[in-house]
Amino acid sequence: MLEMALDSMNIAEKGFDSVWDARMFSFIWKYVQDGISLIEYKTQEKGIKLRVIIEVTKENIDSIKSLKYHEIRHLNGIRGNFGIFDNRAYMVFIFHQENKQPDQTLWSNSKVLVDKQQVLFDKLWSMAIPLSVKE
Repeated sequence: MLEMALDSMNIAEKGFDSVWDARMFSFIWKYVQDGISLIEYKTQEKGIKLRVIIEVTKENIDSIKSLKYHEIRHLNGIRGNFGIFDNRAYMVFIFHQENKQPDQTLWSNSKVLVDKQQVLFDKLWSMAIPLSVKE
């Protein structure tokens, strides 16, 4: 998963939009925290934007605040995750009920799928509130 995200960052030119439910954020924080630092470094180096929508809770707020180069918005009740980079590729990590780590990853550059998911992200982004307001 980290390798796919880093590869995406290597070819991204504009930015990466993500939606993370609590399960996805918990997984990222537990298993790929070092990867987040690498992604943030590449973001700064390339001058691209990272936007993420996440459900901010008492349990995860301190961890979320440590994401330095992400523009973060909060939305209650998120269930699922996906990411879009440069409005040209889509990724989703699939968790099965009993597992704490994703079992499958879907990556697609289907223009139809990417466009639909970007519309969904943009709608969610407009509904979500900035982290600074949530605090």
